[in-house]
Amino acid sequence: LASTQRLLPSVPVRRPAPPSGRRRIIFGRGTERPSSSCRPSGDKVEDLDMEEPSNKLISNLRSVNAPQQSCPSPLPNEISEATLAGLQSGSKWGVRLTAECIQSFHDLKTRRLFGFITFRISDDFTQIVLSETGEPGGSHANFMASLPASEPRYAVYDFLYTNADGCHFNKLVFVLWVPDQSAVRRKMIYAGSKEFLKGQLAGLAADMQANVFEELSEGALRDRLHDTLTRH
Repeated sequence: LASTQRLLPSVPVRRPAPPSGRRRIIFGRGTERPSSSCRPSGDKVEDLDMEEPSNKLISNLRSVNAPQQSCPSPLPNEISEATLAGLQSGSKWGVRLTAECIQSFHDLKTRRLFGFITFRISDDFTQIVLSETGEPGGSHANFMASLPASEPRYAVYDFLYTNADGCHFNKLVFVLWVPDQSAVRRKMIYAGSKEFLKGQLAGLAADMQANVFEELSEGALRDRLHDTLTRH
C-alpha cells in the first residue's frame, strides 16, 4: 500500500475563485492572502466592488478628472496686485506712489487717453500723486503750461518724434521739472525719488531734467530722443 501511494501522481489543490464582480486588493507588499488572520502587520486590505464602486473611489476619480483652476491673468487695462504691492516700498525718502498714478500712466501708454500726465509730491512728502492730465493730441504749449514756474513736477509726455527718414513715432519722454525758484528741500526730495518713480513706469523712451522752460522746447525734446534712440 505504501508503494502504491508513492506511485500515485500528486493532484494540485485548487482554491475556490473569489465571487464574481469582486476583487481583493492588498496594498503594501502586493501579495494576496486568503484572510486577514494570516496577513502580516502593515498590509492594508481593501475590497472594491467593481460593479458598484465605492464612494471613495468615485471621489478620487472626480478629483483627478476635475478641470484644474488657474489664476486669472490681469486684464490689459488693469493693474495687478503684485504691482500695487510693489508700490508700498517707496523711495529712499519714504515717498510712495499711488495706484492712480500707475493707472493713469497705463492708460496713456496703452490706450492713448492722454497727451501728457504730471505728478507731484504731496505737501507732507509721503506720496507721489496725480497732478494733471492733458488731452490726447494736444499742443506742446499745453504741456508747457502744465508745469508751474516755482514748483517741481514729474511728467510723462507723449511726444511726436520724426526720425531722419521722415517717419513719425509717438515716444514717451519722462521729465523731471525742477525750476530754480523751488525750495531746496523739495528739489532734493524730487531728485531723490526720481529713480523710484521711473522704475514703476515701464516703456519710457527717454528721460531728461529741466530747470528752465527753454530746456523743454520741442527741439530739445527731439534732440534728446534722437540721442537716446541712436545710442541703442
